[in-house]
Amino acid sequence: MNKKIKLLFIALIAITIFTTACKNKSNQNLSSKKTSKNIVKSLDFSYFPAETTVLAIVDFQSIFNIKAFQPMLKKLFSKVKESNSLDLSELNSLSAFINIKDFKNNPLSNAAIILDGINLSKLKKMPKAPKTEKFEGLDINIYDDNTGFVVIGNKTIGGTLISVKNAISLNKGKSKNLASTPRNNDFKEIISKLNNSQLNLIFVSNEKTDSEIKNFFSKPQFFMLKEFTDNLKSAGFGIKVDNKNIDFTLVMKSSKDGVKSLASLANTQLNQIKPNLDKQLTNLKAIVTPSGINIIKNMVNTVKIEEKNEFLVISFRLTMKDAMKIPEIVMALGLIPAKGKLK
Repeated sequence: MNKKIKLLFIALIAITIFTTACKNKSNQNLSSKKTSKNIVKSLDFSYFPAETTVLAIVDFQSIFNIKAFQPMLKKLFSKVKESNSLDLSELNSLSAFINIKDFKNNPLSNAAIILDGINLSKLKKMPKAPKTEKFEGLDINIYDDNTGFVVIGNKTIGGTLISVKNAISLNKGKSKNLASTPRNNDFKEIISKLNNSQLNLIFVSNEKTDSEIKNFFSKPQFFMLKEFTDNLKSAGFGIKVDNKNIDFTLVMKSSKDGVKSLASLANTQLNQIKPNLDKQLTNLKAIVTPSGINIIKNMVNTVKIEEKNEFLVISFRLTMKDAMKIPEIVMALGLIPAKGKLK
């Protein structure tokens, strides 16, 4: 794995394992000192560069307050605090930024993650950094020539050294940050339309990415999408979890005419697919099992494609009941050994 993005992937993998391991077993309450009811208002954009292209945001306090997850979380918090003196219940959010200057030449060269509400250096089992470097009065823990992390107040910032240093300078007001530019509002606009999702991925285009997107979709097979892709401004994908469902939302901003055209085309395709869904999925039974087919059918039947002025909104739902069947389906297919089943 590229060392420059090692810390980013470690954090995102940890989140995935952490959230998917939770089981729907109880209605007990877990007391929390803070609740992030509106991630748009609570997120600190001053650590992100003005040219930020992609943001990933996980609203942990919202996840912590889901009743279905609380029995598992209480045990996890207790074990971590006992063994590492770290209170995970204080974790507010994780955000990650990527500044993409172009898609082709190392797009992840300027990327970092920010853990808000937690000091990762207090983790007893955290590997000790081989060296530290003083920057703007702060100690950056360096793990190789390209990656490291720093603690600022109750935030832990990790990623490429250049992005960690940039985040420090940005927050100190020594260079232009995202909070001081109109792009800040572009990100907030998309986030606010993602159905209060706890996991969010947002893209706001810039001049360089604009030209690359237009160039990619200039091929003849994308002719019907031209009005939409030529005016694509931003996009976001969100996942919202509660005790009963997992809701997925995709939002894209373009011109009104482009959105209207694509929504019409997509709904036409969807209306053609639904009546013949059983027949179209027949060949997949051997691959995903009959239970897997039912899950796909249930999800497809919840798909909604809507045009809302400049925004195209696509949503679908996976019930928690169906979600709990997925590990068994994966094991039945031999993709993971049965002994690896979560208890």
